[in-house]
Amino acid sequence: MVVLLTSLYGLGNFAAPVILSMVPDSIDYAEDKTGVRSDGTAYAAVSLATKVASALGAALGAMLLGFFGYVANAQQQTATAATGINVTVNLVPAALALLAIIPAALYPITEDKFAQIRARLDAKRADVA
Repeated sequence: MVVLLTSLYGLGNFAAPVILSMVPDSIDYAEDKTGVRSDGTAYAAVSLATKVASALGAALGAMLLGFFGYVANAQQQTATAATGINVTVNLVPAALALLAIIPAALYPITEDKFAQIRARLDAKRADVA
């Protein structure tokens, strides 16, 4: 069970680089729509969202462990607390990773659409130069 849950947890980590690669695409998309390039604002928003999510994840994880009866510095945890550790460390992150598939599947920038965006931006920059 532990190996299965840990494997599921690991599968969720593959998405981190994908999310970061979506940021420049989104910046280009916004520039194409608005005419304003806002790299700094976009990366600051991603950084803030990451920090807020990390803080909330740590707090909610600690609360969930407490719900299962985890006692810090105990020589041995109860079976319920051990289950809580497994749920908190493996099952919850895996479930959240599965939920993250929904917005990723709805991401509107396809490879073809991105090529069109890049072509328009390149043409616009060529006109300026």
